[in-house]
Amino acid sequence: CVLGPQVRVHCQSSILQLAFTQLAYQAGLTVVGEEVTGIPLITDTLAHRQRLELALCIAPEEKSLPEGLGARLGLSVSPAQLRSAVEAVIEGKTWGIAAQGQQLPNPLTESEQKILTLLGQGLRDREIAGKLCVSESTVKFHVRNILVKSRARTRFHALYLALSKGWLSL
Repeated sequence: CVLGPQVRVHCQSSILQLAFTQLAYQAGLTVVGEEVTGIPLITDTLAHRQRLELALCIAPEEKSLPEGLGARLGLSVSPAQLRSAVEAVIEGKTWGIAAQGQQLPNPLTESEQKILTLLGQGLRDREIAGKLCVSESTVKFHVRNILVKSRARTRFHALYLALSKGWLSL
């Protein structure tokens, strides 16, 4: 019984293989096991791709991917989003990929950008608070917000991500 558009799932990670196969079924897609040309491929590695424009790569936003890719899928993709991505790729469109040279919108406030810039200069929270004439707890509050917005684990990871996404220039 054919449910919807056909898709192939091939992931190196067995957990991702299982998760995205189940997600594809929930999205009403028909999962095929054999390699067939012209069918979109959901993968966590581009080494096993058919055609790049038919590949839906599971990758975080900060990971750079080659041009011509059909779609970028995050780990939090819903069944409806997966179906939408597969349908877009079948129609020859891209999904979840910013255009070349297009920057993602900057979610950081002016205060958060100042604090991140000072962090990039190697200053500690106390020194940042003194330069900006705010309390040290205010600096820590802004740093927590920066970590949440950038989805970083550490302040230096947040700095790296902000620089790579074009949110900040030192």
